[in-house]
Amino acid sequence: MSLGILWLGDDLRMADQEVLLRAAQQVDSLVIVYAGELSPWPSHNRRAVSPSPFSRHEPSSLRREFLRQGLLALDEKLQALGQRLWITSADSLTAATASLTALIRHTGATQLFRNAHPGGYEQHVLSQLQRRFVDLQLVECSGLTLFSPSQLPFSLDELPDTFSAFRRQVEALEIDGPMASPDWLPPAPASLDQVLRDAGFTAAADLSSVTPSVIPSVKGGEAAAVAHLQQYFSGAAASVYKDTRNALEGWDNSTKFSYWLAQGSISPRQILQRLKAYERQHGANDSTYWIYFELLWREYFHWYAHLHGPKLFYREGVQKDVQASRAPQGSFYAERFQKWCAGTTPYPIVNACMKQLATTGYLSNRGRQLAASCLIYELGIDWRFGAAYFESQLLDYDVAANWGNWQYIAGVGADPRGGRHFNLDKQAQQYDPEGKFIAKWQGAASSSLASMPLDSVDAADWPVS
Repeated sequence: MSLGILWLGDDLRMADQEVLLRAAQQVDSLVIVYAGELSPWPSHNRRAVSPSPFSRHEPSSLRREFLRQGLLALDEKLQALGQRLWITSADSLTAATASLTALIRHTGATQLFRNAHPGGYEQHVLSQLQRRFVDLQLVECSGLTLFSPSQLPFSLDELPDTFSAFRRQVEALEIDGPMASPDWLPPAPASLDQVLRDAGFTAAADLSSVTPSVIPSVKGGEAAAVAHLQQYFSGAAASVYKDTRNALEGWDNSTKFSYWLAQGSISPRQILQRLKAYERQHGANDSTYWIYFELLWREYFHWYAHLHGPKLFYREGVQKDVQASRAPQGSFYAERFQKWCAGTTPYPIVNACMKQLATTGYLSNRGRQLAASCLIYELGIDWRFGAAYFESQLLDYDVAANWGNWQYIAGVGADPRGGRHFNLDKQAQQYDPEGKFIAKWQGAASSSLASMPLDSVDAADWPVS
């Protein structure tokens, strides 16, 4: 009898899941578990290990609720096939490795199924498990990306240094269509509940009794993702996307697919299939191409993260000599950082963006660029503090896209221009000429606040007169 464990993370769906279909074909019984974003240290001890705010912020209430919805939605679909989803609250390398190790050991698992994940910490846990269980067969699929490694026209270590070079090599490649949902799954072993609980897992169904403190404006889960996909392409928004994508807000101005892509409740191939159908019906133009263009950006950052691993979190990024040349050094100014997070800086457009982020868990692409540019170039703060804060707040947080984009703005990543420093006044005039966005999110500083200096203390915490 063969027993498989399916380890889920950012792939909370049934459709277009090769890893599920392969599990159904290859094992007699199956345990399905969720272990999500991992960090190098336990959340309860992060402050003791690393007192710097860069260590990682806790996910916001909005993020936790969006995830809870996605987990419950998947569990409901699994139960319809006689299965269940088990989740662990382990969020560190040590805890996740311990939980999965105990589960593999107690069940005598023969196979471990997993979608290749771009996160360096997740990859580290997988490597640890392979070293500990040499007879455990790893079945790894490419459920988070458009392409599998074998489809790319280059090996991973030959990934182009820039997105443009990557795009030119892959944009014309054939992409497989999405797979159907499985109609059958192997059952879980009988009487396994106590083993799972001893290993640190709880039944996802238990989450249904949790009363959320906040409700996101969008709902997590596969059904919500599919409904949005259908709604978006039922109108004409895709045909004008390139003209509207830089708007600071407005539901149809951008696709909003990123919510569910990040959760994995929809796949990039499902989006591309629906995009191609829209183009056949309504015609292709620059705007519809630009949606594919953005999917390729996401794709690039995923392979970029696979290649560079922990360098995704280095201050100098992936550039070998960047610290001695053009990149901003950056430091940490606690007061400036807190003002940036709270939206009380001298820059109204950035204040509005940060208040929108805290309230909704979302920020437009343009807003993210402006906020990042402000933190790095106006406030002189190490870019990683901003990336870590975005990680805690964004409902559509994706480790590869978030950290890759922050490196891009900071000039330590894939940007051939060496960083993007935006003129905030000019950007505000261009994208909020009437000041409606700033007014809505109360980004303009009061007269008393505007007259105050940015710093009330110096680097040694002495008061500034």
